[in-house]
Amino acid sequence: MVFVCSLSPISQRHITLILLSLLWLLLTASLKVHKLSKSRPLLLTPFFPFHQKKLKRIGLLYDEHRQHFYLSRPSDEERPQICPGSRLVGNSEWTTYSFEVFFTSEVLGGFHQWVVLDFGKNPALYVPLQIKIGSEDFTPQFSTPAISFMEPWNTINSVIVEYPERYPKDPFYLSLKEKYPPPVPCNIVLEERHQMRPDNVKDHYHKMLFSGWTKLELFDTITENGYYKAQGGELYAKISLTDSLLDDSEASQIVVSNVRFALIKFDEASEKVYQGKILTEKHLDLRKADSLYVSLGMQCVQEQKLEPNKSLSKVLVQFQLERISFCEMHFGVDNLTEMKLIFPPANMVPRFPGVRREECIEMNPRQADASKYIIGAGKSLPFVPGPTLIIGPFGTGKTQTLALTIIKLLDQSPNNKILVCTHSNSAADWLITYYLHPYLTRKKEEQSWYNRKLLRVYATIKSPASVNEVIRDNYAIFEEGVVPRTFRKPTHQDVIGCNIVIATLATSIHLVALQEGHQTVKGYFEYIIIDEAGQALETEAIIPLGLAIENTVVVLAGDHIQMRPKATSMTNWSSGSLSLC
Repeated sequence: MVFVCSLSPISQRHITLILLSLLWLLLTASLKVHKLSKSRPLLLTPFFPFHQKKLKRIGLLYDEHRQHFYLSRPSDEERPQICPGSRLVGNSEWTTYSFEVFFTSEVLGGFHQWVVLDFGKNPALYVPLQIKIGSEDFTPQFSTPAISFMEPWNTINSVIVEYPERYPKDPFYLSLKEKYPPPVPCNIVLEERHQMRPDNVKDHYHKMLFSGWTKLELFDTITENGYYKAQGGELYAKISLTDSLLDDSEASQIVVSNVRFALIKFDEASEKVYQGKILTEKHLDLRKADSLYVSLGMQCVQEQKLEPNKSLSKVLVQFQLERISFCEMHFGVDNLTEMKLIFPPANMVPRFPGVRREECIEMNPRQADASKYIIGAGKSLPFVPGPTLIIGPFGTGKTQTLALTIIKLLDQSPNNKILVCTHSNSAADWLITYYLHPYLTRKKEEQSWYNRKLLRVYATIKSPASVNEVIRDNYAIFEEGVVPRTFRKPTHQDVIGCNIVIATLATSIHLVALQEGHQTVKGYFEYIIIDEAGQALETEAIIPLGLAIENTVVVLAGDHIQMRPKATSMTNWSSGSLSLC
């Protein structure tokens, strides 16, 4: 088997020079396209000239793809990962070193490695390598049969027998689905070998959502990763995925990240379509590159006379995107009224006032400067329209700056009302357990009259057992008289009187939608703080901004150049397009 390997060009932008005095580093690694054989590894020969810097050792640091890379020296070791500088090839003055990095792989994909150069003193220097392995035909064309794809099955053109959910459907989300119906796609017709162009790119991506004819294997018991028995007249079914869903294809990534249900049609002429729930639970996630499992409801089993341990060689399958998150974002966009948060005025005066060294308690000067503006905006300092951005890479203290600022706001006045939203539940819970709960507990012990109320909002389908007991027992709200305990959505009364409400971006929609009579919590929060903003879609971050009014202080903290989702589709690599997953 022969593969093609291309070593991605390493530009100055991609080289991280931790040791700034080494800016004169030169790289002459070959960047040409190579053919890679299973029997002969790819040879990379970087050449590093240094001036008055003796190299102590080199090593390969990136652990995930370590098995694919190794050094040429020491020659008496098998696939060495570290080599002393004294055993490298160099000139007599030891100012020039050369070494070889070998790469080998029997699979397709993208591979990364870091070559670390240690000069005996911290910090060290590393140079990233990136290799992409694809098929020998690096053509930007897609070899698929010429076929006209049918439109998605829906309640207009089909009778969909829904899979019975274990929990009642939330009327609020049902209303969102009704308010924001899915767009109706046109018929998809692609040529046998097609290039992606502006006039067919939509068809290309629509095609990802269809599987077509496939095989169905039926079981009443699953013994992979444990023992699971189908209950209530249901059956498990294994769906063999088509070629378009294999390995790192675009459709496979969509199925993994966004699809909860498969729609199955047993007779092409019939209008009846059955919904099967894809098994993605924590202990029963059996999705693979070429197959996945679904649970078929009792009605489907009975009407189609399905029996365990039998196979159906030909059924039609379509995959159904989970639309709730898209509807939530549509709702958030509709409720945004303060457009200055999206388009701040031009030529604004600087908002940060500057701080004296003695003011920098528990923060460095930049952190203290941002904190001082947030606390004083519209009070001791002029209010500047638009969001305040706190930007920095991992470990620079963004969350700590927010937490210490929130604590100062709580101390400043019981009238300060704060909404904090994060992209993930773990970040929201960390803020409470690591910063706010210890602070509130200590203050109450010191001053019995001190009273600041915190509310944590969870999704109603989240299991209370998965939540830290400190938060569960002190700050969460539950449905009354329901066993087992279930989280509930906040009411107007729950929110009014709270000093700080903490939610995820997704669950903040319940605050935006909170309208009881003519009452609303829009404008209740003087401060809206979003942590992990760099990980969220713009339309996700907009959801809580629907609660802002003209003088609301909005803070976004995150890293806008944090590593983003990477392209994993070999089709897209070869065509120059990207598929994010």
